[in-house]
Amino acid sequence: MDVLEISGYEPETTNNAMELRAAVEGLSSVTREGSTVFLVSDSAYLLRSLEERWPWRWAEGRHPERRPNWDLWQRLMALVEELDVRFMKVKGHSGDPENERVDKLAVEARHRGHNHEWYDDLEERVYRCIHCSETSPLIAG
Repeated sequence: MDVLEISGYEPETTNNAMELRAAVEGLSSVTREGSTVFLVSDSAYLLRSLEERWPWRWAEGRHPERRPNWDLWQRLMALVEELDVRFMKVKGHSGDPENERVDKLAVEARHRGHNHEWYDDLEERVYRCIHCSETSPLIAG
């Protein structure tokens, strides 16, 4: 199985933004059109929003650009429309191997982003995802 691991760091952002960013980066890495993609996350915010199509309803309302992370939601909506995405929730820190791996990637990205400088970990977040491709891609974030 081919595994592509993606992670990154952004200072002064939110956990929700990084959950969205992980999904965007992971789904963007899927190159096989027509593939069923399983988006696996421990983020109820991310999965519930997509399953219940909240961003699409926001887009129909007034001033959707005022929504937090609207730029990421727009990118994510386009990717979900383009691919056959299925959503799966896992409990965080429960021993799920992919979820544990993405948490490790997050820690590594945070350390890379700091370059060993002092930091306040309340103000920075990381995104992390794993894209495994065999018969069906899996995105874990």
